[in-house]
Amino acid sequence: MASTEFSVSADRTVKVVTGLVIILFIGITFMPLILPHGDETGKWVTIGTTILIWGTAIFSWMLHPTGYQIEKGRLLIKRPAGERSIVFNEIKEVLMPEDSSMRWSLRLFGSGAFFGYFGKFMNKAFGTMTWYATRLTGFVLVRLKSGETVALTPDDSTFADQLRSAAGLA
Repeated sequence: MASTEFSVSADRTVKVVTGLVIILFIGITFMPLILPHGDETGKWVTIGTTILIWGTAIFSWMLHPTGYQIEKGRLLIKRPAGERSIVFNEIKEVLMPEDSSMRWSLRLFGSGAFFGYFGKFMNKAFGTMTWYATRLTGFVLVRLKSGETVALTPDDSTFADQLRSAAGLA
């Protein structure tokens, strides 16, 4: 089987939240240049704050999903920090839930719109899930034999069928 790549695109909420947070971080970074920072302690607080907020931004960017790839024997979830690989024989089932069943998902740990939706989430219908998503519609859930559920949001609506076929689940 040839390798097939699938793109992901951010929804409006991700674009707006990411843009506003970056503008806020820029403002926080350059505010000390406008306002006097007083003593030596103020200078170090400013430096520490700048490192913390930009470290958070870089860390979030490194973990956001940039695409998915189905290749021989595995599914790859692409991220700037590296790929997550799921071997086909680990996959129990591939579902395409209704968007309404994914509403009211609770973020346990991760990003809720800053560069995407990724990390640990849960909801009543599907329990705890690991999200690698860029929007809140068009979910594909990959349930693993280990009990983990992985949520993806590919742009291509045929992704689930192609994954099922490649993994021998169709």
